[in-house]
Amino acid sequence: MNKVLLSLLFVGGLLPATFAAAQTSMSADDMLRSNELVMDALMQRIQRINDVSDRQTLIVEHMKMMEIYLTNIEKRLQSETDLQHKAHLEETYTNGLQRSLVLIDSGLAGGDFVV
Repeated sequence: MNKVLLSLLFVGGLLPATFAAAQTSMSADDMLRSNELVMDALMQRIQRINDVSDRQTLIVEHMKMMEIYLTNIEKRLQSETDLQHKAHLEETYTNGLQRSLVLIDSGLAGGDFVV
């Protein structure tokens, strides 16, 4: 139980701050790929947690990071002039929203999910 609590404290405090700070030192495309890797790793961690309360806490932290991620995509969409790249960003944004909905639904239901 202490190990889970320590993991929650790490994810709850350090990870979102690192996630946001890293976005200022990378190219826009590198930032998207890096953020996707971080969120995928957290998704895998969430799926391994059996305790509903702990899982919901991690889902909340994931959603905080997802908000940062989606906000940055929104900003890039507003300034993007290349139509092909803009279409890719719109697809990435839509996929992020779908992930968010699946996470919210699974957190409310307390059950398993597949993203």
